[in-house]
Amino acid sequence: MLYDTKELPAATKLSDVKTVNPEAIVSYIMVDLIAAAKKVKLPVVRKNTTIPVDLAEKAEEAGINFSATLTEALKVKLGV
Repeated sequence: MLYDTKELPAATKLSDVKTVNPEAIVSYIMVDLIAAAKKVKLPVVRKNTTIPVDLAEKAEEAGINFSATLTEALKVKLGV
């Protein structure tokens, strides 16, 4: 949830929660989702790909990270 949702739902009013759960002890909690998200590791998979030699050489000379570049390109292509 921390890495697949751009917009989180609004918090429920405490009075609404108490109404639905009259016997429960209800209180607010504070969560730093940005800090929590930094601790969550995205699941990743390894994918091998084939590209032209000249393109690979130029990319390596330029210090391009192949995994990061492929990830960025796929996000653009998929609109995510």
